[in-house]
Amino acid sequence: LLTAALSVFLLILRRIYCHRYYQECVLNFRKYFDKSLLKEIGGFAGWSLMGSASSMLVNYGTTIVLNVFFGTVVNAAQGVAIQINGQLNVFATTLIKALNPMIDKSEGAGDRSLMLKATMMGSKVSFFLLMILYIPFFLELPFIFKLWLKNVPNYAIIFCRLLLIKGLIEQLFIPLTSAISAQGNIKAYQIWSSVLLYFPLTISFILFKFNYPPYSMYVVFIIYAILSSGITLYYTHKNCHLSIKEFLTNVVLRCFISLILVFFIALIPCLLLDISYMRLFLVVLIGTISYAIIVYTVGFSQNERLKIKQVGALLSGKLRLKKSII
Repeated sequence: LLTAALSVFLLILRRIYCHRYYQECVLNFRKYFDKSLLKEIGGFAGWSLMGSASSMLVNYGTTIVLNVFFGTVVNAAQGVAIQINGQLNVFATTLIKALNPMIDKSEGAGDRSLMLKATMMGSKVSFFLLMILYIPFFLELPFIFKLWLKNVPNYAIIFCRLLLIKGLIEQLFIPLTSAISAQGNIKAYQIWSSVLLYFPLTISFILFKFNYPPYSMYVVFIIYAILSSGITLYYTHKNCHLSIKEFLTNVVLRCFISLILVFFIALIPCLLLDISYMRLFLVVLIGTISYAIIVYTVGFSQNERLKIKQVGALLSGKLRLKKSII
């Protein structure tokens, strides 16, 4: 109740501020009423609501299905996995929120080329932000869970690992959904996405009827993530004219090659040492060093590396200037 009241209060506060300091923020329906524009906004809001409602129903549905077939113990394992996954996603989610205004502004200004460049770079950078956190967690989850929980629920580790795989796949394509929304024609995309959302829940229910283990649901969710990503890529190409070949070669291929290389290098301590603080430290250290080298040399193209150097030189120049002033 308190959270809801705070949200309403902040909404009212923003409205008062905008009406006071921005002349264009005026409520005058007679003067500004535009039937076609209102219809367009209403349609966009309606299709977005359909996608959000479907996602919410499926999320709650998975919990109910697991509870019906396997009880509260498996539900507890799912809750732990979702909590870990949510905390690790914070950095990438923050980046996407910061990137969305640039995507919307570029598309609104008619600069489709800049919008697509920002979208592809956002896909790559958000994937790499997740990767540096996901790899050590994926490899050392048993040890981390032992430190965190006295009694680790059954299936918690495998649930979490499968969720991390699903999250990495989806992360590559989340900025593409922002590009589709910025373009505005979301009807067909939202219909197909919403219909596909029910695929993992339905298939999981059938598998559980045939006595498949609980983690089979998350295997189905990984398949869903691949199919959903294909739909997102198709509609970004159709609506925004994104080059599928360029996205697959410059973003998807580079990201997954980087992921595989860093993963197997970070895996070396796990093969040589028993579970311990020392092994955790070595996994993080070796993974971070290999991550920095591989992501820079393999993950980014030559033009992107040049831009990174230019940004680095600019920042270092600003820092030197600031020190000289101080």
